[in-house]
Amino acid sequence: RLMTKKEQSVAFAKTQLAFGTAGIRAKMGPGTQYLNEFVYKQMTIGYCRYILSKKYKSPTIMIGHDNRLYSKEFAQTCAETALAMGVNVFLMQDNKIIATPILSYCIRKHKLHGGINVTASHNPKEYNGFKAYNKIGAQVLDDDANQIIKFMPASNEILSLDKYLNAKKKGKLHYLPYQLTITRFFDAVVNSTVINVPFL
Repeated sequence: RLMTKKEQSVAFAKTQLAFGTAGIRAKMGPGTQYLNEFVYKQMTIGYCRYILSKKYKSPTIMIGHDNRLYSKEFAQTCAETALAMGVNVFLMQDNKIIATPILSYCIRKHKLHGGINVTASHNPKEYNGFKAYNKIGAQVLDDDANQIIKFMPASNEILSLDKYLNAKKKGKLHYLPYQLTITRFFDAVVNSTVINVPFL
């Protein structure tokens, strides 16, 4: 059905989406206030401009996603956007889903500069999300989240974001082997666990 004028005013509001308790969460749908391909590109541009502002020698991030509807496609959009901005990207083999702790592990294991996770966690199925991570594999704190928001293009630029994707040197895409990464993650968890009571 067509949106009412009131629904249109909400969906296409001029304000940007903001970070909450754990990243940006919103319903999927058309407009600047809902999550879609354009808004994921907008958020990724803000995040990559934040990463690039750190002046890392070879800025590199990991991008992961859950099994929610469109998460894989949104993660691909984030990856393509980052690469076009000159940021190197790590993806899981075949862009497979990964649990959030594995994303954090990969950031630390491969000494990356941050990461993006496309997930809405416990929210209802019509939601999705954008979680931003720092170089120690933790979600960014408020000061960094505010910087990312400032670096995001304005909502009235939502249909002309390609002007930000003009890096002289495009980023490189790297794939991580899925099964090997999962095995190494669980091995690291076991090896770092202190058990005071012996198994029976």
